[in-house]
Amino acid sequence: QLHKFVAGTGPIRPLSEVGAGAANLVLLPIQQYKQDGRVLHGLRKGAVGFVKTVTLETVHTSQKVTRCVASVLDDLVSSEDTAPRRLEETQVYEQPANIRAGLKHAKHSLSRGVNSAAHAIIAVPVKEYRRNGPKGALTSVIRAVPVAVLQPVIGATEALSYTLLGFRNGMAPDIKRDEEDKFR
Repeated sequence: QLHKFVAGTGPIRPLSEVGAGAANLVLLPIQQYKQDGRVLHGLRKGAVGFVKTVTLETVHTSQKVTRCVASVLDDLVSSEDTAPRRLEETQVYEQPANIRAGLKHAKHSLSRGVNSAAHAIIAVPVKEYRRNGPKGALTSVIRAVPVAVLQPVIGATEALSYTLLGFRNGMAPDIKRDEEDKFR
């Protein structure tokens, strides 16, 4: 039982899954040979399963990394008076069911990042100009440059994360169901 628990933990799980897929690459041809002598059929099933497992785990890990990068960048940009909008807080309830839904989420994330950058570099300085004159506008532009650079990057990393999540959920809808059930 302990080995199943360890194999299911965070960083070990993808390695465990790929290892199981590699084992099937060897074991399925042997099993198929013992059943009916069709080694090539077992080899094909093992190879397809292994490629699917490697692809799924690569997409899953990449999605988690991009989600983490987006969250860290969002924390960097967020000031103390505004709460950061975290991707992982909305991810479970807005999980895209397939790649098309993932791209739709990605479009919204990217446009939100670009709009936020435009707001920081245009709207805030205009407001400061009205309030404090040219000096206030210049100060707010200087403060807004890092935000204006990072917000589109945050939007792009969130967009990539949603796209990968949609791709993963399209390949393995059972994982999506398990995650939704876990957080309900």
